[in-house]
Amino acid sequence: MVSENHDTSHAIHTSAVSIKDKEEPNAVTGVRQKKSDDNLKKKLPEGDTDQKAEEDVADKFAGLALDTDSQSTLQATPPSPDPAPAVSPRDAVPIVPNTLVVNAYSLRTKRKKSILQRRLDGDLKWAHVILVSETWYMTEDTERSITGYKGFFKNRNNDVSGKVKGGGVGIYLSDAGCTDAQVVHSVANEIAEALGVTFMFRGVRWLAVCIYSAPPTNKDQTNWNNNFITLARGEAGGIDLSQTIIAGGDLNHSEVTLPGFTNYVNTRTLRRKSSIIDLLYTNNSRGWNSVKTVEDEETHKQISDHFIVRAFSQDI
Repeated sequence: MVSENHDTSHAIHTSAVSIKDKEEPNAVTGVRQKKSDDNLKKKLPEGDTDQKAEEDVADKFAGLALDTDSQSTLQATPPSPDPAPAVSPRDAVPIVPNTLVVNAYSLRTKRKKSILQRRLDGDLKWAHVILVSETWYMTEDTERSITGYKGFFKNRNNDVSGKVKGGGVGIYLSDAGCTDAQVVHSVANEIAEALGVTFMFRGVRWLAVCIYSAPPTNKDQTNWNNNFITLARGEAGGIDLSQTIIAGGDLNHSEVTLPGFTNYVNTRTLRRKSSIIDLLYTNNSRGWNSVKTVEDEETHKQISDHFIVRAFSQDI
């Protein structure tokens, strides 16, 4: 569309030097104005000024004026498109599912499971993904359900670990928000257990990885990071770390870094001391809006000496 302030000098022409036969005096100014055979020809009302006449004509024909002699339409030059933003808008980045990291220190008893269920029915009810370490589940444990969630598990391999109990990881996904879930990775060796489950959440496929690692004997950071990456990828290289991932659990180490990922836990996760050993990562740039540890002494004395990590997004 042509702006209302476009130049109309081609429509109205005044001259104090040359007056031709087809020019006649303007009723207001006394200056002769050229006649036109096109549709800009009109007599101005009494009291109009030259400026008002130009504005009236501009208003009437802005973007629509047709020159009957040339049969050409006046057209506006389209505006230049806005440059593409340097960074993707926040709305284009997937919302991260609300996630809990729980060291259960055994979910084999009905009492402990009922305590966790009560929390999930209360202040933690919006959780979509629950990463559980130390489930202590064994093959004979058939009752593992939590109302409103579907569970996936990898038990400790006692023959390989040399231990008779403990360990094991589980991932619970909300029936309300997570669909099309399937296990894509599981491993149990002498130092760790890991489980990977893909699922759909709000039109985006996610991979959730839950890991339990035994306390490290080698404190070298580089070696520990390499071990973490190897564990996440899987022994057969079955997990692509470039996909959209949530990874966490009881890593028994406070400074595990993973290239391309951000750890969102920076407060203590143990009740008895200030250690941070339960970590939570994502490679999604949006991350969680609110991440905190749930320091409920009464509840955690009955479940575990680890605090639950609560990572929620305010968007949900």
